[in-house]
Amino acid sequence: MAAHACIKRNLLIMTKITDFDAVETQQVQSHIDQRWPDEVIIIEIADVELELNEISTESASYPTVVWQAEDCTFLVIKAGKEEFRGLFFYEDNEHFSTDQDYFAEINHCVITLLQTQAEFADNAPA
Repeated sequence: MAAHACIKRNLLIMTKITDFDAVETQQVQSHIDQRWPDEVIIIEIADVELELNEISTESASYPTVVWQAEDCTFLVIKAGKEEFRGLFFYEDNEHFSTDQDYFAEINHCVITLLQTQAEFADNAPA
């Protein structure tokens, strides 16, 4: 079953993944606004080049929503149709993700990403 998932991901890499649509970006912005109600945090749309596939050493370009808050950079990567991944980092050489690699629903991805980062920040040494 895992091999099938990798083959599926390889096929998606070969084809262009559609950009985030207006509904998806609004959903991300809504969660950000709930988390930081007293701040104006603006999301940016970008493409990032990553190796998201475990069996390939080739990187591919993925549509990504990016924002910064609390000295942290957040990424929501669209890895395929209804396939999202969340990452955050404080410095370029240390990336963190959620316990779940991929999410079928963007809201679940963003909520889990924000919760994971909040827990990380709470447990970080002062």
